[in-house]
This record gives sequence, structure tokens and C-alpha cells, in this order.
Amino acid sequence: MISLQRHLALVGMMGCGKSTVGNILAREIEVRCLDLDSLIVEERQSSISDIFAREGEDRFRHYEEVMLRRVLAIRSPVILALGGGTLLAEQNQELVRSSADSFWLQASPATLLRRLRGDQSRPVLGSQYCREDLELALALREPGYRAVAPTLQVTDGLSCETVVERILTVLRERSCGSRGDGSI
Repeated sequence: MISLQRHLALVGMMGCGKSTVGNILAREIEVRCLDLDSLIVEERQSSISDIFAREGEDRFRHYEEVMLRRVLAIRSPVILALGGGTLLAEQNQELVRSSADSFWLQASPATLLRRLRGDQSRPVLGSQYCREDLELALALREPGYRAVAPTLQVTDGLSCETVVERILTVLRERSCGSRGDGSI
């Protein structure tokens, strides 16, 4: 059994599978999975698209940082699915680095476009997803992902269960190599 000693953050672009993988992973290692965007929606009683439209991206990013701080202050380790743009802010990168182990879930732009097609809830790209907009967003966000997540897991063509198994394998290898007691 894997026992987390720190939070586990899943980072990557929208549509890469963070929430789905996080929920499956949480069931496997018996911890809670929290989705940062869902927590913000619940607290603000408004969709992310509505927050962007009414209050702007800067205000949303403020709510995101506040919620990130709140979640990372939880004593018991959780799996945290970050929003795709959470790590644009360097202070959020530092918060995650200091409080969580991270995995970067990556999918190709073609895969992301296929997964996001018809999803109206993604304010950064709006309703008209195009490869160029997605590639631009990815180029802006990748440095943040790279800064916090030394382990990259490509999700193209893989089931979420396969991605979870691969993450569990890495966690087991880390726990055997570092402590030997199953904790990470």
C-alpha cells in the first residue's frame, strides 16, 4: 500500500485527464482527490466561464491562488488536480513545489482538441477551439508544469486506468528507493 507523506499534484493542460486520473488514483491509494477548479466553482457559486466573463481572468487567478493555499494547508495528504493555468503564477509554482509531489500529465494538441471539442466550460479558449490557440496556451503554461513536475506522463492513446497504473509504479519505485516503508 502506498502512503503519501505530501500532497500529490496533477498538472497539465485542460483535457489531459487530471480530474479523471486523480479520482481513480485517489480510490487506489485511499485518499481524497480535490479538483481546484471544482472547489472554486463550488465556493463562488458560478462557473469558471462566468467568473471570467463577469470578473475577469485576474480575479479568477486570485481565487485560484487563495484556494490553492487553502488546499495545500490541509494536514492529510490529498491528490490535487490543478487547473490548467494554475502554474502561470510563480507564487503558485512555489506553493506546489514546497507542499506537493507532482506529476505532469501531457497530451498532444490533437488529443486535447479531440477531448475538448464541444466543451463550452473552458474560458481560456472560448467556444472555438483551434490548434493554434491551444498551442499558444500550452507554450505559456509548459514552463510552469516543468518547474514543479519532474515526472512526465504522456496520456495520448492510453486509458486513464493505464495512466494511473504508471503513476502507481513510479510512486512504488520512489517509496522503495527512498524510505522502504511504502510512504512517499
